[in-house]
Amino acid sequence: MRIAQVAPLFESVPPKYYGGTERVVSYLTEELVRQGHEVTLFASGDSVTSARLVAPCERSLRLNKQCQDCIWTLDKYWSKSVAHKNREKFSMRYDI
Repeated sequence: MRIAQVAPLFESVPPKYYGGTERVVSYLTEELVRQGHEVTLFASGDSVTSARLVAPCERSLRLNKQCQDCIWTLDKYWSKSVAHKNREKFSMRYDI
């Protein structure tokens, strides 16, 4: 099955510090890959995964000092945009 995981850009997957949601996304993504699914993780570029990683930004937004003012707007727009633009490519999609 082709599965898309869309994670918030606020923190990397798995998180380097705080981030329970991102940790769960990591566990789920890695298990789906282990079971043989074709998984694409849409997350920040500092994420570490065995899935295919699609990253619109080099680092998580929380750690990017140049992006502090736009974090919440960009993060919410990102997940909605990715989910919509890629809806035909995947059998299943998880928006976190």
